[in-house]
Amino acid sequence: MDKALLELRNGRLRLDHRNIVVVDEAGLIGNNQLRDLLEYTTGSGTKTLLVGDAHQLAPVRKRGGMFEQLCADLPWSQRLSEVWRMLDPEERTASLALRNGGPKPLRRAIAWYRDHDRLRCGDEVTMAHDALEAYRADVAAGKDPLLMPDKWELCDALNKQIHNDNVAADAPTVTAARDHHIGAGDTIVTRHNDATITVGIRDEHGQPAVSKTASQVRNGQRWIVEAVDTARQTILARRIGDDAVAILGGDYLREHVHHGYAVTLQSEQGDTGQTAYPIVSARTDRKSLYTGLTRGREMNRVFIYDKIAGEGDHEHAEPAPGVHQARRGDSHQAAELVRAITGRDNRPQTVHQVAAATDRGRLPDRVARFTAKRDHDLARRRGAHRAWSDHQASEHAERNRWMREYRDRSTDQTHKARTRQRSSDTGYDLGL
Repeated sequence: MDKALLELRNGRLRLDHRNIVVVDEAGLIGNNQLRDLLEYTTGSGTKTLLVGDAHQLAPVRKRGGMFEQLCADLPWSQRLSEVWRMLDPEERTASLALRNGGPKPLRRAIAWYRDHDRLRCGDEVTMAHDALEAYRADVAAGKDPLLMPDKWELCDALNKQIHNDNVAADAPTVTAARDHHIGAGDTIVTRHNDATITVGIRDEHGQPAVSKTASQVRNGQRWIVEAVDTARQTILARRIGDDAVAILGGDYLREHVHHGYAVTLQSEQGDTGQTAYPIVSARTDRKSLYTGLTRGREMNRVFIYDKIAGEGDHEHAEPAPGVHQARRGDSHQAAELVRAITGRDNRPQTVHQVAAATDRGRLPDRVARFTAKRDHDLARRRGAHRAWSDHQASEHAERNRWMREYRDRSTDQTHKARTRQRSSDTGYDLGL
């Protein structure tokens, strides 16, 4: 988005009525960016399609809420009511209730997650350990799991352990971002778009394919490290998905590349795996829980870390120096934590949304007048859209009626022609 807006400002990117702009994960776009984009597209007559889920995570360090407001205000917004990612239809239903369901559907959803062993709780170290073991088991079974802590400190600890699983202790490594040591066989993730890095495509023999081109290095892409050059402090990496290869080094490697086994929940929004293991604090909110429990196709299990019953501040003495005492809660304790989490709806709101939810008598006169005008404009827009929809429906019905009449006439004429032909053939038969 930043690159597109920059190119629109300096004139390198031009839009007109022949273009369509599609913005995926629009809920992650800040209000100012979204406003700037819509100013360009509406000014140039370009159709803009915003795609996303307003109940998922909000932008980081940016004001949000505009996408959700547009979904509510624009009468032509389309809302999907079916979930296709999860294979289990019962889990699909539970995820919709977790998203924005009322009290009764939400209670049923939490009971479903509890009864199907999808909720775990305990202390932070134990939950990270349990999620890691589930991840390792899935990898050993040939699956594609997602490991999604809610903070980078947990990601770093988990990534280090998985790196040690995959790379020998004496293998050559280079130092990348977050002080991660990268070796051949590691999975890494790139965190910054860079069109200056050469990306190549290999042919079926593994040789560079001169006639083929590959897309640039982008934020969020995962790669497998094939070779490490400790002298030059570079790595040769193969991109997951299209097998394109690139050499990463210098400032880009040190600042924008790190292990890609465990990545924060915010970074994984929009991704899909066979299984998903979010690790979240008991003080998280509903949108984070919903996002984490909807990334996996086959199974989603959340690991909630908190002080569980019986763990007071005075009980932290370890049984032996350096030995962690694992604390785990049961499924009912985990369900109670989920109930508390779903009561926290921290989705960002725009000024319009806050004003609309405030008693008009408590608003300053200027804000009250603006809110009244906005209500009038919304009613007018909805009325115009309703009239347009009714007209479209009438035209569609008229076309269907005409097509039915045309089909009936054609069928009748064909029937009459066949009848005349049979009569003629019968006459010849009688004459012979």
